[in-house]
Amino acid sequence: MQSSSPFRSLLPGMAPSLLGAVAVVGLLYVGRNVLIPIVIAALLTPLLAPVAGLLERLRLGRIGSALIVAALLSVVVASVAGVVSRQVVVLADSLPDYRANIVQRIEGLQPEGSTVLGRIMEAAQSVREEVGGEEEEPPGAGEGEAGAGEEREPVPVQIHQEPASEVLAVLRTYGGMFIQPVGMAGLAFVYLIFFLIYREDLRERVIRLAGIGRLSLTSRALDDAGRKITHYLRAQAIINVTYGIPVGIGLWFLGVPNAALWAILAILLRFIPFIGPWVGAGLPVLLSFAVFDGWVRPLGVLGLFLVLELFSNNVLEPWLYGASTSLSPVAVLFAVVFWSALWGLVGLVVAIPLTACLVVLGRYVPALRFFPVILGREPPLPPAATFYHRLHDMDEGEARRLLADHSERHGLVTTLDDVVLPALRLVQENHVGGELGAGQVDGMVGVARKSILPLVTGEEPLPEPAVEVPHQAGLVCIPAHDDLDELPAQLLVALLRSKGMPAVHMPADTLAGDLAARLPGGHRAVLCLSTVRPAEDARVRYLCKRLHGRDPVWPILVGAWGQDPDSLQSLREAGAQVVTGSLAEAREWALRKRQELETLEP
Repeated sequence: MQSSSPFRSLLPGMAPSLLGAVAVVGLLYVGRNVLIPIVIAALLTPLLAPVAGLLERLRLGRIGSALIVAALLSVVVASVAGVVSRQVVVLADSLPDYRANIVQRIEGLQPEGSTVLGRIMEAAQSVREEVGGEEEEPPGAGEGEAGAGEEREPVPVQIHQEPASEVLAVLRTYGGMFIQPVGMAGLAFVYLIFFLIYREDLRERVIRLAGIGRLSLTSRALDDAGRKITHYLRAQAIINVTYGIPVGIGLWFLGVPNAALWAILAILLRFIPFIGPWVGAGLPVLLSFAVFDGWVRPLGVLGLFLVLELFSNNVLEPWLYGASTSLSPVAVLFAVVFWSALWGLVGLVVAIPLTACLVVLGRYVPALRFFPVILGREPPLPPAATFYHRLHDMDEGEARRLLADHSERHGLVTTLDDVVLPALRLVQENHVGGELGAGQVDGMVGVARKSILPLVTGEEPLPEPAVEVPHQAGLVCIPAHDDLDELPAQLLVALLRSKGMPAVHMPADTLAGDLAARLPGGHRAVLCLSTVRPAEDARVRYLCKRLHGRDPVWPILVGAWGQDPDSLQSLREAGAQVVTGSLAEAREWALRKRQELETLEP
């Protein structure tokens, strides 16, 4: 029973949040007919507001500018709809001409001697005859039975007018399919006009709802959301048009009927994530197989779409999109499924902009902070924490890949300072806190060493500890405690050797007195103490005092890796000349100090 008490304590806090989320989702679903026009108008307003502002600066007035923008938008929509409708009618009229070619192509796909298609067609014919019943007798079929000499009475002709109720039923059945979308589009159009006219007033009201004290924060959130929506829609439009025009030209060149229709559909359908590009490419490809006799031109149509998709996905989209939506690929998939389940086809179109707005608001509203974490493009953990997680899982491959990617973007030394050293400190802190056992620590250090090896030394192994200090050594590094401190010492030695400075490190169990005894007489080298533990540790201060007391001339460097050196004044009092938390700074200081020592030697 005691083990379940933490969950019982969480339930009272989680219940209001869950109920609130369910209520919001229910409101979005029940009120979709009201909310969809508002959302469409709100998404188009940031995109069209600059045009309206330009017209206002031409002294056309706010109302006149909004009406002109709306009129231009309506002309574009009507023109596209007119072209599409005419092309659809032409396509529908020409489809019967392709029936024989379709049947012939399907039969050509059947293996020789196969009767599968024939059996399917015979079964379909028999089903149609059974459902349709007996065929009507053709005119004149019963004349022989009535006798040749008998005159048939004329059949009276009556004109029946279809009741108005039946007409209304037909309109009610099929008209609703068009009336509702047209009505919602009209509402969105009206909302757009008012949003353009009163855009500043609406903005100030939203700020008032958020609170005057948060005016700057709310303004930044609104600006950020509007900027991302505008960037996304503008980039999407440019990509779609850049994709659709070559589609139309290529299809016309290949002889595919209604090339203009497929170009427009390719532009429009690509606003629908995932599904739209497949539909826009699939329809003309299928039509080409039905129209053309051979296989050359259908395969040419397929190749046209493959080339354009590769160019769009790998060149145009990374260039124009960048991080415009700030959504991860998983978030895009989730957004498409969620909004399409709520709002259907319209939800597919507005899924990405709406989810991007939620991510933006989550950066400014504490209650919505989980949106950027769950849906955002940013990595869920800092690189150091991610590297620690890979070490904890003993995943050498992923750890090596993470370091290689980070090193390619930021450089080797920066990767060691910003990723490896903080991760080693996390290992040490969790070991001291009892979360990691000694065996786990050894295993994690081994994985870290193997994952770092290709970056630092290539195929060569990391430097082994020296039993004796050679006379030419420019730096001697001693780990303060254990293997966790020895790994940064190995890294510093490898970095110095890559710069041509002879350097060695001692085993982790080396005592300060032993180190002094192993140094050649009269030899001057930079001494380094390496630690990932808090540098105020008593052993680190003891080693500094012993080495400094043995020979005050020795330059002593303390590598308190991953720590703030400004807070380590006690080590300087113990004899350290420099305290740093960075391998880059330690390397530069050691190289500079070595040059100074060489000038002093006789």
